[in-house]
Amino acid sequence: MLGERILRLRPTNAMHQLGVTSRVPLFNLTHLLDGLAQHSLLWVTGIPHPACLPGVLRAASHLASPVGFALKPLAADPDVLKEAKPAALFHAAVQAAEGIQRPVPFCLHAEAPAVDGLDGMAFDAVRSFVGTCVQVGYTSFGVDLRACDEDRAVEVARGLLGPVMELELGVSLRLAARGEDLSSRADSLDKQIRNLLRAEMTPRLFVIDAPAELGEEAWGMVADLQAGLPQGCGLAWPSLRSVDRAGTRGLCDSLLVALLAEDSLERRFPDAQSLADPARLEALSYFEALDMIEDLGGKQALHRWMQQVGQI
Repeated sequence: MLGERILRLRPTNAMHQLGVTSRVPLFNLTHLLDGLAQHSLLWVTGIPHPACLPGVLRAASHLASPVGFALKPLAADPDVLKEAKPAALFHAAVQAAEGIQRPVPFCLHAEAPAVDGLDGMAFDAVRSFVGTCVQVGYTSFGVDLRACDEDRAVEVARGLLGPVMELELGVSLRLAARGEDLSSRADSLDKQIRNLLRAEMTPRLFVIDAPAELGEEAWGMVADLQAGLPQGCGLAWPSLRSVDRAGTRGLCDSLLVALLAEDSLERRFPDAQSLADPARLEALSYFEALDMIEDLGGKQALHRWMQQVGQI
């Protein structure tokens, strides 16, 4: 389905793992976003169990929509990061794609836990985790800067993302909206973004708090912040936790471009690891993904994606 010219766009680290003859359409987050149809958001979902992967990929294939998968360790602790097993998710995603007749383009996103500075075991553990994911073949990386004060955020981002930026992989930075009211929170985000841009730490996505954390004012904040971003840089929310299914239609008219590390599958199947029947979990994930992709305007986005990306 995807021509040789498009498949050559795979990042070097992913190409090294897959081999040049592989037809698995694993791509950079940036390329997935560059070809996205208007009024559709890229869905990058956490995976509570490997059996969810083929279900989501099959749904994305049937709806012709690019998609992403996220690995999200919850704490910057060496044992927690070791248990995350990035290689296992990589190989499960590749196997799932190989088992589908026409898999859609997807990315693998590693969302690093928050650290508050360059010192200590937490930073070293997260840096090692990011390095492992680069070697394994992940094509997108997120750094959570919410625990950093504004003066240290740049050095933390640079310290963790050096190898990622050298390979020109997808980058997202999650920021905290600090303040007591809408105005102060917007000013805080704007200041953080400008500091990072001045330091040439320009990600593909800035991730900001969604209505679940920030309240309804998050909607208006998106438009104000997007107006000040450089071309090619967009905004994302981490989840839709507080937005019901009927409310997702409004997202298609917003300036958001991604739901990054969205955790709807983990909320839908909280006991996925103990499920006795992986086939049932795969089927349930398929139907959940159908609903989510349609709600986010992703249906039939693939044709446009191939046209746009094929011109690069």
